[in-house]
Amino acid sequence: MLLHVAIVSRSHNQVAANKLIIEGAKAGNREMFNDGLKKLNAYFEDILEIFNLMWNESIPKNYLNFRTFIMGVQGNDEIFPNKMLYKGCYDNVPQAFRGETGAQDSIIPATDSALGLVYPQNQLTQYLWELRAYRPFPHQEYVSNLAKASKEHGVASFAMKDSHSAYLMLVCMHQTFAFRHMHWGMVKKYIHDNTKYAKATGGTPITTWLPNQMGACLEMCQNFISSIDAGKLSPEVKADYVVRKDTIETQIANLFAEVQGLQKDFKNQEHEQFTTRKK
Repeated sequence: MLLHVAIVSRSHNQVAANKLIIEGAKAGNREMFNDGLKKLNAYFEDILEIFNLMWNESIPKNYLNFRTFIMGVQGNDEIFPNKMLYKGCYDNVPQAFRGETGAQDSIIPATDSALGLVYPQNQLTQYLWELRAYRPFPHQEYVSNLAKASKEHGVASFAMKDSHSAYLMLVCMHQTFAFRHMHWGMVKKYIHDNTKYAKATGGTPITTWLPNQMGACLEMCQNFISSIDAGKLSPEVKADYVVRKDTIETQIANLFAEVQGLQKDFKNQEHEQFTTRKK
C-alpha cells in the first residue's frame, strides 16, 4: 500500500507534463509540446522504478489472505446472486458495487486522456468507464477535461506532423503499456498462480480486461510508428526507435497469443469481446 502512495506522491510531475502537452498543442508550440512529452516520460521512468519494488516488498502467495476483502459485489453474481444488503442504508434495497481496482486511480486514465488513446468499442472497455465512476469527482473532472482538451487541440495529430514529436508520443504511450504490463505480471504471479477464480477484484474477467487496455496502447503505438520518418531522427533516437518498433510488433503478437492460451483455464472471460478491436 505504501508503494502505491509513493507512486501517487509523484503525480504532480504528471500534471505539470500534461499541462505542457496540451498547451503546446493548443499554441502550436513544438518545443513546449516536446518538453511536456519528455517530462511525462521521465515521470513514468520514476514511477515504474517504484512499482518494480513491489516484488521485494510483497509476497505473492500471501495476497489471497486479504484479496477477498477488496472484492466487489458487482461482477461476482455467483457469490452475490442477491447483491448486498447494507442495513439501514439505501432504503434497505440491496446494492451491487465493484471492488477495489487500479482503474479507480487517476494516473493511467489521465495519461490515456492527455495522449488521446482510443479504446476498442467492446464490453471490456465499457467496464473501464464503470470503474472510473468510483474515483473522486475532482479526479473524474480532471481526466474528462484532459480528454476533451486533447481532442479539441489535436494532441495526437499534432504529434504525427513531426517525426520527433511522434517518436516522443510513441515512447510515452509505450510507457503506459509498460505500467500496465507490470501490473499484468503481478496479476499472473499474485492471482493466476494461486487461484483459477475467473473474476478480478473489480468484477471484470481476469484474463481479458487488463489486456484489452494493453492492446489499445500497443495499437496506438503502431499508429505513431506509421507516421515516423526514421531518416529524420537523430542517430541515438533512431536506434531506440528501431528497437522499440520491433519490440512492439512482438509484444502485440505475444499478448494476443497469451490471452488465447489462458482461456482453457479460466471460464466466461468474454474473449470474443477482447478480439473485437473496432475503434
